[in-house]
Amino acid sequence: QIFFSFFLLFSLSLFLPFFLLFSLLYSFLIFLLFLVKFLLYPDMSKVTTDAVLAALGQAFFSLSLGMGCMITYGSYAPKSINLFSTSLGVMFSSLLFALLAGLAVIPAVFAFGLEPSEGPGLVFVTFPQIFAQMPWGNLVACIFFCLLLIAALTSSISLFEVPVAYLVDERRWSRRTAVLTITIIVLMLSALASLSYGLLSGFTLGGKNIFGIFEFVASNIMIPLGAILVSLFVGWYMKPADVKDELSNGGTIAVGWLGAMRFVLRYLAPAAITLILLAGLGLLG
Repeated sequence: QIFFSFFLLFSLSLFLPFFLLFSLLYSFLIFLLFLVKFLLYPDMSKVTTDAVLAALGQAFFSLSLGMGCMITYGSYAPKSINLFSTSLGVMFSSLLFALLAGLAVIPAVFAFGLEPSEGPGLVFVTFPQIFAQMPWGNLVACIFFCLLLIAALTSSISLFEVPVAYLVDERRWSRRTAVLTITIIVLMLSALASLSYGLLSGFTLGGKNIFGIFEFVASNIMIPLGAILVSLFVGWYMKPADVKDELSNGGTIAVGWLGAMRFVLRYLAPAAITLILLAGLGLLG
């Protein structure tokens, strides 16, 4: 009996780590399948007009479209760059990083029993709740928001180049003067936006505070309107020979799809972006 008990204890001690490892792997795979289903499995019942328009609007932000950023930096690119392949690389890179971000964020949200949200609600409401339940959560939260601040600053620097390039190239300002002027203007507007949750919280227009007004005008009006104007400019105003010369690097790259692109820029893109603009203004019901 003692020998049997010893043998049983030895067997359990030998196979218990493997059993625990198998249980952990099984639980991880189940959670991974749930995560993949949540992120990648299409639920066609939720593919509505609003969802499609929201996806199109998200593409503007993730690819920096409609705000002159791509045009400005594209003007600095050497003539040897293949614009079409580079654009595809930017598009797929943005998609890949979005998926990686989802795979990193969504597990943490579900692990703490929270509901996934989007935008500011995810960053400033859900994440602090996660950090509050984590070991060393205050330190992790400090590091996260510092990195978020760096990301916001670098994004702002990239957007600064658009008005700065205009002032330098068209108005012949020095780069130092242009940067200082734009910085002062942005700081003043940023101060108003931050005070909209404090001293200026009582000022509203259409039920929106100052920050909400800035966000609404920029996201729902200026960016779609800018994209429409760019599409119409390239599709109708620019000479086809100039467009072909830019895209073909002076005739060194075949651009057999140029006719299809012009059709999209002339008709499809303006129509689709107009729907985004109208949806953002709440004119589509």
